This record gives sequence, C-alpha cells and structure tokens, in this order.
Amino acid sequence: MIDQKPPFELHPLLSRYFDETPFLSLSEPSLIFDVGANIGQSVNAFSRIFPNSQFICFEPSPFCYDDLNSNLLDWSLSSRVKTEQLAISNYIGEAQFLNFLDNTTLSTLNPTSLNSPAEVLLQSKLHSGVTLRNNDVLTSNTIVNTTTLDHYCSLHGYKPYIIKIDVQGAELSVLEGGMSTL
Repeated sequence: MIDQKPPFELHPLLSRYFDETPFLSLSEPSLIFDVGANIGQSVNAFSRIFPNSQFICFEPSPFCYDDLNSNLLDWSLSSRVKTEQLAISNYIGEAQFLNFLDNTTLSTLNPTSLNSPAEVLLQSKLHSGVTLRNNDVLTSNTIVNTTTLDHYCSLHGYKPYIIKIDVQGAELSVLEGGMSTL
C-alpha cells in the first residue's frame, strides 16, 4: 500500500515512474480518466497533484479491479473516483483479456503487439526451453466487456481533461476509439 501524503509529494516508489513536474502548471482539471488503472497507482499520484479533481478508472481485469476498489477505500479516494470494469478499445463488445498472476501490469487485450511483454511471455510458453521473464505466469483468459472512449463519453456526457493510457500494447486501439473525445 502507498501511504496517503499531501499533494505534490509522491511515495518514493512512485516518484521514479511518475514525473509530476509537467502537471504542476495545469489548472485543476475537473475530470481525469485512468485507462488501464491496474490497482490505482496512477490515480493515487494524480489525486495528490489535483486534490479537487474527479476521476474515472477503467480496469477490465477481475484480479486488479477488486484491489483497485480496495485501495481507493484505503486511500480515502472512493468519493472522488468512479471505477468501471471495462476495457477501452476501438469497438463495443467483448474481448479476450490475458491475465498474468505474478505481474498484473502485463495483463492485456493485445498480446500480439510486436515485442510486447505479453507477446514475449506467450511465445515463451509456446516454445520449450525459453525461460519466462520475471517468472510471470499466464493465469487465465477472461472475456471482458469493451467500449470506446467516444461511446462512453457520449453516453455519460463526460469530457475528460487528462486521459492517462497504459494498456500494454493496445494504446492505438484506445486512441482510435476516442477520436471525437480527443
């Protein structure tokens, strides 16, 4: 767990991945989307930089979604963050989602993007003698609901000011489904 701290002070583990400097000059955005929220690391960081903003987190993985909601409670962010167990893509429907138990940050809708961590792991499972990177284990294929940024925003009347996207090789699909929103 990451301890809640005052705005603009990040937990030391987060600070090496998240540079808040570009955001300090922005006016307070009313709405921020976190696409590929995992367990809430980014929304926790953004909430410190923007203490009055509202957030919507999209996380399709059933493994991460429960942890995300638990962390939001622990961090006292539940009143500012709405969570959606959806994958954001370039179509509305369902998709196969690959879940990795030992490293959930590699879970993805798009395991076939060239040299993606998920593709490397899948290929190592298919070819004997190849060692799994970081001992990651493919745990399950899950069918998840998908929507587009455009459809979701139109349906709910949202216009996000910041959209953070971290979806392990499926970023282009997210952008393609959000051309009107962007």
